[in-house]
Amino acid sequence: EDAVPWVISLGDAVNKAHSHADSPIPLRNQLRMLTKNGVRFGYIDGNHDRRNTSWLEDEDFLHLHGQDLHLGGETWHGVDFLPRGEVQEYLASSVPEHATGLFMHQGWGDFMHYEDSSQCDFAEIPGHVTRLATGDYHGECEISHHKNKDGQKLTVCRPGSTSVQSITEPGEKYMVALHSGDKPFRRIRLRSRELLRPSVINTPDDADKFLAKVLQDLDAAYARAASYKLPESMWRPLLHVTYSGDLTTFARRVERLVGEKAHLFWRELPPDKKDSAFKANLEAFKGDAFTPLSMLKQEIDVDDPDDPDAAEALELATTLYHCKDKADIARTAKNWLAEQSAKD
Repeated sequence: EDAVPWVISLGDAVNKAHSHADSPIPLRNQLRMLTKNGVRFGYIDGNHDRRNTSWLEDEDFLHLHGQDLHLGGETWHGVDFLPRGEVQEYLASSVPEHATGLFMHQGWGDFMHYEDSSQCDFAEIPGHVTRLATGDYHGECEISHHKNKDGQKLTVCRPGSTSVQSITEPGEKYMVALHSGDKPFRRIRLRSRELLRPSVINTPDDADKFLAKVLQDLDAAYARAASYKLPESMWRPLLHVTYSGDLTTFARRVERLVGEKAHLFWRELPPDKKDSAFKANLEAFKGDAFTPLSMLKQEIDVDDPDDPDAAEALELATTLYHCKDKADIARTAKNWLAEQSAKD
């Protein structure tokens, strides 16, 4: 294939709210490796890395805001993130007439679920612009078709993030190659940390099947990561497990089995609604007093082989039950946690 002349960043390279002045240094050092190999780097600033002086300001890089770039027979124009009002003014008066493509980083009303989250719409893009590459979206890489201000076809690409920024995102990540012609964007899969998202665990049978297979799935994920030639620090996969809240011991069983083999993330679904209120097993009390404390022993089964922490949980619940007030509960819980930490 043809050599790549440029790499373009569409913003949010750094999060200004959680970064200090040294944060971009490793990124800049990596990007300089591109320039040493004859690949130019250009960027626009997004809302998260927007400030008076750009995080990526460097003599080897080109800040594309207000600049034109000729790629693949097209003229692209860069626009940093702008708030509502300013972006409308820029689109109406500052985009050169010879530009056919825009690099931008905005919340588009055509994509956003809430109107107050967006700054502009595709219908505000000048009619001579027929392609748009936009940052700001961390989810799925998507190429779609819309209409610009003059009702002309506008091909829009949102590449998404280059790695998982939220566990709800898709695990597959992409970069996008620019081309001339009717299909200006082509997705290229990036090799990133593996994300495993198994089917929802609803029943005890689902749980047993998952636990019987999960280590095999993790081993396969490690093997894929190694085959991609990722650094070893990225071999440990993300494991996102969705399960029913009725499976009260499931999460602990998974944690014990998986250990440090994966980065674990959870989504617990609400337990199924019950048709009737809880009914105590009166026969189990055999004439003893019926109290909230005695009911704990029904709710927490210390003989459950799948819940080795049950006895400890019953002990803690019983201890807290005898506390006099909120302050006593807080003090007792703090002391209990300290004792557990000392045991560990």
